[in-house]
Formats: sequence, structure tokens, C-alpha cells
Amino acid sequence: MHRDSTFVTDIVQGVVGALDRPSGYEVINLGRGQPVLLAEFVQLIEKLAGQKANLVTTPMVDADVSYTYADIQKAHNLLGYDPTISVAGGVSQFWNWYQRAILRPQQS
Repeated sequence: MHRDSTFVTDIVQGVVGALDRPSGYEVINLGRGQPVLLAEFVQLIEKLAGQKANLVTTPMVDADVSYTYADIQKAHNLLGYDPTISVAGGVSQFWNWYQRAILRPQQS
């Protein structure tokens, strides 16, 4: 399966861009616009964690699709939206935050 993983700061950039350029009632897709194989996403996390994930493979449910991503051309044209954080960079930033905030929180 492929999914369009987008780092939160890129989504915020798009939302702020929409607020800064009001254009009525427009539907604008925000995302990275580049699908990533879920297995590759998991491999990025495994590499940072230093261990293999305990995965349980199950059949795809009927309501799901195997390949999705956002068409961000309209966001680019109307808002100047241009995601800058790669999937690997976003996973790395998330992992660093997770290490600090969850695994090793500051002692009170």
C-alpha cells in the first residue's frame, strides 16, 4: 500500500497560506503529493528505533485502496504551497521528538 505522508509543519504552511489568501469557498488538497510504500515508511522507523517492527500482515479491507496521494497542484498555484520536509526527514524529526517527550521526559 502507498500513502502520502506529510509532516505537520508542511500542513500548517498550507493552512496559514489559505488564511493569508482568502479565496472564498475553495477545496484545496494539502499533502506531500508523493506516495510512499508503507513498508518503506516502517523501515525508516525500524532503522531509527534500531529494531524490527512486529508486523502482522492482514488482507486489505474492501473499503480501502492500495494507492493514494494528494494532488497539491491547486494548493501550489493558489497558495504557493510547497512541502519541504521529506518523509525520511519527517520520520526523523518525529523520532527525535518521541525520544525527548515520551521515552525520556524531563524529571520534575
